[in-house]
Amino acid sequence: MPANAPINPPIPASVALMRSRLTSGSYLVISHYSIEGTPAETIAQLERLSASAGSPSVSRTSEEVLRLFDGYELVEPGVVRSPLWRPESLEDILVEQPERSMAFCGAGRKQ
Repeated sequence: MPANAPINPPIPASVALMRSRLTSGSYLVISHYSIEGTPAETIAQLERLSASAGSPSVSRTSEEVLRLFDGYELVEPGVVRSPLWRPESLEDILVEQPERSMAFCGAGRKQ
């Protein structure tokens, strides 16, 4: 991130700034926290923790994470729950229960 960039810019603005400065063929990798599909009880606990944190967390849906890749060609398998992004084996953590992962991730190549 450039030295003169705001300290805490919104994520879409930060990604747009990076996109404008990357050359064609460069890759962007994103892993982002998400409560999409998370049980209500867990969400309530997370909200209590976030309220007391110095910098509260921001959840994004899979669609919101996907939009961060505008201007990029997604690398397979696209934007998925993190355990499903190219697991090495079925023994990898949460591969068989990806819904328990609270993150979506993906990679894209700048066109």
